[in-house]
Amino acid sequence: SIVVKQALAQGFLSKLMSIGAILNLGAFFVFLKKKQDHRAKGVLVATVFILILTLVVKFFSA
Repeated sequence: SIVVKQALAQGFLSKLMSIGAILNLGAFFVFLKKKQDHRAKGVLVATVFILILTLVVKFFSA
C-alpha cells in the first residue's frame, strides 16, 4: 500500500510496526482477563510475528 511504501522510504516503518505490537498487549490482557486463552494465544503469536518482521525490516532495509 502507499502508506507502507512511504513509511519504508522515510525509515519509520519499524517504529510504526512496534507501536502496533504494543497495542496488541492491551488486547492480550483483555482476552486473558475474560478467560479467552485461545484468543490471547493468537494475539501473542501475532505479536511475535510482528517482532520478527520488525527486526527483518530494521536490519535488512538499508
